[in-house]
Amino acid sequence: MALSNHLLPWTHILPSGWPELAGPPPTESEVALAVKLGARPGDKNALAWAMYCRPEGATREEVTVACGGPQANRALNFQERGALEFRAAPRKDGKTAYFIGEAGSAPGGPNGRHVGNRMQREDRAALNIADRIRQFALEKYIQPAKARGESVVTIRAGTLHDEMELNANWANVCQALEGAKFQNLAAVPAPLREGSKASPATVYRFQLSATEFTHDNVESILKRQFTPISHQQKMVAFRLNDGRELAFDREVRPAQLWVEAPGTVPEQFISEIYSADRPRHHGLPSRLRHSSLPRSSARQVAKVTASSFEQLRSLLEWYTGQRMEDNRENGAKSVSAEHITAPSCMNLILYGPPGTGKTYASASEAVQLCNGAIPDTRAKLMEEYRHLMAEGRIEFVTFHQSFSYEE
Repeated sequence: MALSNHLLPWTHILPSGWPELAGPPPTESEVALAVKLGARPGDKNALAWAMYCRPEGATREEVTVACGGPQANRALNFQERGALEFRAAPRKDGKTAYFIGEAGSAPGGPNGRHVGNRMQREDRAALNIADRIRQFALEKYIQPAKARGESVVTIRAGTLHDEMELNANWANVCQALEGAKFQNLAAVPAPLREGSKASPATVYRFQLSATEFTHDNVESILKRQFTPISHQQKMVAFRLNDGRELAFDREVRPAQLWVEAPGTVPEQFISEIYSADRPRHHGLPSRLRHSSLPRSSARQVAKVTASSFEQLRSLLEWYTGQRMEDNRENGAKSVSAEHITAPSCMNLILYGPPGTGKTYASASEAVQLCNGAIPDTRAKLMEEYRHLMAEGRIEFVTFHQSFSYEE
């Protein structure tokens, strides 16, 4: 597209004319507004500003095509000084566009938000308030109640708000008390809430159990209930009696568990679905892993969050289909299943001279253990056997008498 006269100062930047992928070229009035707001004609920043002044704004891709990059730093500096407003807002085509206008003009419409430093300052201020609220609640309520040996502590949002001499920050108080950060800081499970979600009258009741909801305790519960199959620094995995797998992230808080989820996860849990084609944590075991092997078929899995023993029990009940019980004896807390039994012994020794079918028999047993049934022909059996090996569910190991144990 040929350049119009008002874009001539940018000819050294756009030697081949205006790129089609950059949207319509800025009009003379849009260029004039950019210059008025502080743009320097002939500069890449100024050309980007002129594009930001268009009624439809400009996406990062459009500015990159025209200017070789987003060119936002100078706009952020001018916004910081109060000379203009630099905002982002959704466009009619569904893309996020950036807009520049005079201070107070709210370019981009009512759905726009400030970009950069001003937004960051507002976020930091809210974060600082939340941190103060969490620390105050810990020192004023949780720690003294634990020292007195109390089992429950009650916090009224309005009372804490007034004690901190805050100004109309009840929503921040409620959000801070409900959040996982406070649960981890105070080592308490998610509270029971009475009243509306964000009100001075909202009351929170925290259970101060003798055994805290820590990652060590969660891992201990899982080890008592399921068969460990892998143990890494960041991830420990288990197998259920029916062959399904469960993995626990040993670092992320609150507790995150990975489970197979061919359907949906109940709404009571905070979860994220990972479809079969979506990569996930590299430390997951074979049935939960996203594998790129040609013959593999990755399963849909879910990452589910548990913030308390109650949530963990409900999660395990849903996943195993078994009723789990809370045992509170002598201050200890554990989760146990009524009907979960240890798997029967699966050790099997096949012996005989060469050529008597030991390898085929072992393949048959392995497929039977993995799938619960075996195909009706040898060809189909060996095909399924190789498929399961590719998935990492079967491994063939040779132990020869000439090897030492170290080898």
